[in-house]
Amino acid sequence: MEEGERQRSDMAAYLKLFTGNSIFRLMLLGEVVNNLGSWLNYIATLTLVERLDKSKLHLSFVLLVRFLPYFFWAPVAGIVADRRRRDWTMVITCAAPALVVSCLALIHRAQDLWVLYVLLFIQFSLGAFYDPARRALMPQVVPPEQLHLATTMDSWSWSLMSAFGASIGGFVASRLGSSAAYLLDALSYVLAALFALAIVGRVPGPGEPPLWRQSQKLFHKSSDTLESPAAEALHSKLPFIELLPVKSRMSDAMVTQVNLAVADEDSPHDSSIPAAESSAGQVAALQTERTGAVAAVGGWGVVLEGFREELGAMREGWAYMTFPGNRGIAALALLKGTSACVWMAADVLNVLYAAMPRMQTLGNEQLTLGFIFAGVGVGCFCGPIMFNWITTPEVVPMLRTCVWAFALMCTAWLGLIVATNIWVVIISTAVRSLGSATVYVYSTLMLQVQVPNALQGRVFAIEMAFSTVAQIAAGIFPGIAMDDLHLSVQSTAACVTVNAAVMFVFWLLVYMCYFKRGADKKGSYELLDQQELGGLSANELLEKRPFQQD
Repeated sequence: MEEGERQRSDMAAYLKLFTGNSIFRLMLLGEVVNNLGSWLNYIATLTLVERLDKSKLHLSFVLLVRFLPYFFWAPVAGIVADRRRRDWTMVITCAAPALVVSCLALIHRAQDLWVLYVLLFIQFSLGAFYDPARRALMPQVVPPEQLHLATTMDSWSWSLMSAFGASIGGFVASRLGSSAAYLLDALSYVLAALFALAIVGRVPGPGEPPLWRQSQKLFHKSSDTLESPAAEALHSKLPFIELLPVKSRMSDAMVTQVNLAVADEDSPHDSSIPAAESSAGQVAALQTERTGAVAAVGGWGVVLEGFREELGAMREGWAYMTFPGNRGIAALALLKGTSACVWMAADVLNVLYAAMPRMQTLGNEQLTLGFIFAGVGVGCFCGPIMFNWITTPEVVPMLRTCVWAFALMCTAWLGLIVATNIWVVIISTAVRSLGSATVYVYSTLMLQVQVPNALQGRVFAIEMAFSTVAQIAAGIFPGIAMDDLHLSVQSTAACVTVNAAVMFVFWLLVYMCYFKRGADKKGSYELLDQQELGGLSANELLEKRPFQQD
């Protein structure tokens, strides 16, 4: 970092990023609108299902159909984020759900709940392509020294809309009904699509250098191709991951034969594989016989032609994460999932707390649920801001903060066990969300600064897949615990508290035994300044990789 010391975040830095980066500003505003509609949808769906069917398991089904698509489509979503234009992916996946959500307004009977589940699955299947594309695009439009600010502001868009959107959602569902909430959500999708449309053509396509790097000489053009020292370093260590830069947008479509002879002491092998390049500037990722995958060429149909090829390409991201020198990256990819095991059950229990007569001192069930989720928003907003003041944007300090965030979540669940009024529930919910939002923000940031951009879509898709499995399991648990095991709300909360304590101990051990020990042995894990990369050889880059250990 500049001036020989690491910068701490302040409001002036956030304001400078928001006002000075128009593309990031449009992306953020689109996310704000999108999140507002999502909360209207969420509150309406939970209250509608609870009203039409009293089974606790049906509430868990709502969570299942919301998160299962992210796992189901993860192999394709990561490839799309890496190979297709991310701006157009965002436009399409914001516009299409508007029609789907409008159909939700027609559901009013218990026998139609299966239709609701189908429509929700379609809606969030589209969302499964939006999130990896958007997160992978962020490092291309925001410089590394501002990335932690951008990631935090991205979290604000969710947390602020959680506070306001949940309250508005409770009011709309209570006064106007669930149909009105769904129609407002459809409108929010249309507005978000317009914001995404405003950045089309202004952001880098696949294989193009980030906006902040285009004025630097980190990339050099030779025969209309792009090469980077960082890519060479990655290839020299993991030769079976082939990343081919592409020709410019004005090039004619062509197919060329690329011969790559790679000799590496860890995995010697030669490959000679045809690579495709298109006039749309698409990136062709060459998969060798080691992965068993074939590079996608052409339109969307090739990307979706089969999961075998896509899973083979996804294994490249997995190979990068699990390489011995990158064990830390593999560990960081587990953060969101383990956090989800702690907070996900709260979404079901929040509905049940709101349904308790003694908790409804602030209004009816819908309004009470809105206030509880508003507590979620307050905690999510305050957590990253508070911890950014005391945490430097480096791997070891950020992971240490995540460990204490797990401790906060455990403490919050203890509060829910003994809660006797709505204010204890709201405060405990806010504290829990403070911890979960911090883990979410920092886990994203640590991966963004450590993973090559060409593989970020795949790594984020793998991370999302694991997180989704954890969310599904944690979301179904309360329904099974209360419907089949006949546990009370408080007993179910006690089970989750034990799980939170286990996760806290696990990450404390990971931090102490791997990350902190490595930092004490080799010095602090510093995030590489992008301007340093141009002057380093491949071997020097590998020696400076933050997670490389003896």
